[in-house]
Amino acid sequence: MRIGAIESFINWIESKILANRCSFDAAIGYAKHKELFVRNEMVCTKTLYNYLHKGVLGIKAIDLPLVVRRSQRKSISRKHKQELGKSIELHDSNIEMREEFGHWELDTVRRTKERHNGLLRRCIPKGMPIKSVSEETIQQTLQWCNNLSRKLLNYRIPLDVFLEEVNRIIDFDAVQFHIAI
Repeated sequence: MRIGAIESFINWIESKILANRCSFDAAIGYAKHKELFVRNEMVCTKTLYNYLHKGVLGIKAIDLPLVVRRSQRKSISRKHKQELGKSIELHDSNIEMREEFGHWELDTVRRTKERHNGLLRRCIPKGMPIKSVSEETIQQTLQWCNNLSRKLLNYRIPLDVFLEEVNRIIDFDAVQFHIAI
């Protein structure tokens, strides 16, 4: 195992994981998107998990958001499972392209909503009344979620994607002019 050639990348990954509580995949995607390292200075997600389980890295499985929670057993599907709602195959095919900004079916088709709830539950435990969570905790959680790179967005952060879309739609010079009048 030749760690020397990728040592700066490994150090960066470890600090990114500890500081931002993100997954290996999100950290690698961010590094690729921002071109922080050249390709031969990086390793893939699978290799990082192999290093993790061999104890080569300076972080443990407990430091990663979902490694400890995931079960290695395969789930068993029920034979007579009740079907609720329309089948996903019957939805409009252009939904799959994810090109329409803010489409209402987007979250339900790809289970993005459940993914976001899972992110929030890392900071706000399930069952805790939202009234009992401090404003500071809510703001910190939102800040963290909005600055977490997502595979779904080609490893960009949601805030950047949103602002890009708003800039594409709205001519801010014209808006500022009308506001000034």
